[in-house]
Amino acid sequence: MMKLYADYLPLKKLSINVDFSLIGEEFVRGNENNLHQQGVNDAGETFEHSGRIGGYAVLNLNSSYRFARRWEIFGRINNIFDRDYATAGQLTSNPFDSSGHFVTNPANWPNVTAISPAMPRAYWAGMRLSFD
Repeated sequence: MMKLYADYLPLKKLSINVDFSLIGEEFVRGNENNLHQQGVNDAGETFEHSGRIGGYAVLNLNSSYRFARRWEIFGRINNIFDRDYATAGQLTSNPFDSSGHFVTNPANWPNVTAISPAMPRAYWAGMRLSFD
């Protein structure tokens, strides 16, 4: 894991911040020992996924301008390049088939890796009033 942050002040009242995160591949929860492998294991269980989530890089940008003593306008863009990535995962069983119907027999539930997808590109702006 590597995180870099830069803060640039081109004017006394203007601030520009950039943060960059580089995260390597990780084992999901339940596969900390990396014994889970895609395919059929020694116990005869079939796993559809690798039990890992891939690495990623993400870049965010933030800027603010203080136009009065207590007033500031700001803008932020997260995930500038709109990367698709996962922030977490867990080995689990899926009680639904590919059509979305519930499978009543737990013995027929496939073993899968559930992932938490990250937020896509997001941007917002606003105005802030500070009370000293």
